[in-house]
Amino acid sequence: MKKLILLLCIIILLPTMGLSESFDDKFAYTLSKYNTTGAAIVIMRGGNIEYEYYYGRHGRKSEKVTENTHFHNASVAKMITALGVMKLYDEGKIELDKNISEYFNFPVGNPKYKDVPVTIRQVMSHTSSISGKSKYASRKHDLEWLLTPDRDSNSQWRNWAPGTKYEYANLNGGLLGSIIECISGMSVDDYMKKEFFEPLNIDAAYSTTLLKDKENISWKFNSSGEIVENVRQMLKRNESYEDTCDYKNSYYKTVGGLRVRAKDLARLTYILCKDGSVEGVEFLKPETVKLMRTNQGEIANSSVTTKDSKYGLNVDISLDDMTPVKWYGHQGTLGTFVCNAYFNPELDSVVVLLTNGCNMKKNNYVCNISRAVMNVAYEYLTEGQ
Repeated sequence: MKKLILLLCIIILLPTMGLSESFDDKFAYTLSKYNTTGAAIVIMRGGNIEYEYYYGRHGRKSEKVTENTHFHNASVAKMITALGVMKLYDEGKIELDKNISEYFNFPVGNPKYKDVPVTIRQVMSHTSSISGKSKYASRKHDLEWLLTPDRDSNSQWRNWAPGTKYEYANLNGGLLGSIIECISGMSVDDYMKKEFFEPLNIDAAYSTTLLKDKENISWKFNSSGEIVENVRQMLKRNESYEDTCDYKNSYYKTVGGLRVRAKDLARLTYILCKDGSVEGVEFLKPETVKLMRTNQGEIANSSVTTKDSKYGLNVDISLDDMTPVKWYGHQGTLGTFVCNAYFNPELDSVVVLLTNGCNMKKNNYVCNISRAVMNVAYEYLTEGQ
């Protein structure tokens, strides 16, 4: 009788085992095709982690990528930080169409259009008229110096009024952290830790120095597998990182500094997928996550008048050419690696891809490796349906 029960269990499990193995092979082939050194792929459905695949190494050749590996998320950080901004919105502490100068207590504006206010809605939809080539990265100047209209800061601004055109600008993402610090009175790390990371028992930070687990931080590689930066160099580079509330000088943190594990990024992304909750905890109101997935130019009395933005509120809403269904989310690229966190409310699913080095070629601004992985993930999600 016991042998019969065992045989029946094996028969029941065989299709699942075969499915898992076949998709492991498909993902492995795809990652290898794009010269990936190390990667993590996680698929979440219905609020649960359903599939995980870990590939290659995160450090020395013997150090394999695992579920514990922390990856640098690049610009995906903007979407996750936006959760924090919208938490303040839900609490009535900010208004999306209010002049951002009233929060920062110094004038912010395009010197060519001094009478047109810059708003949080514009910042989050990349329609603020801040230039995509803004010279912020050197961090030689504080935010007031960069954005005041009283200085001839032509290099920071485009020649169109705020809210009227779309241009992706990294500094918009940096302003998210400054908004959080200015309103909450906490450092962006402390705020996100308190409101999002700790409730989900997530070890994440905007600097490697603040991670609890420093043994599983992924190195960075190029598409040939050569080391670009090891963990010792990362920690050395970040040792001057100040976890303080200084909104005029902390704008660089949320441009793309988040470090997090793939499973945890999927859980955070799932907040945006359905109703603002994950694992039974409500982080944002359902109507707020719906707003984040909406074209801001289509909203009545919005400070965004253009409908051409690819973004809702720090959520890419234009991803309709990767698979037969539309995806939402964010891509992150930096130098030699790509990261993606995408979700589809109808499929009730999240797909996360984190890499530490790969081929970075793009098609219509989305990396080819991302498109290939998403096609395999879509096949997985619709297999047998």
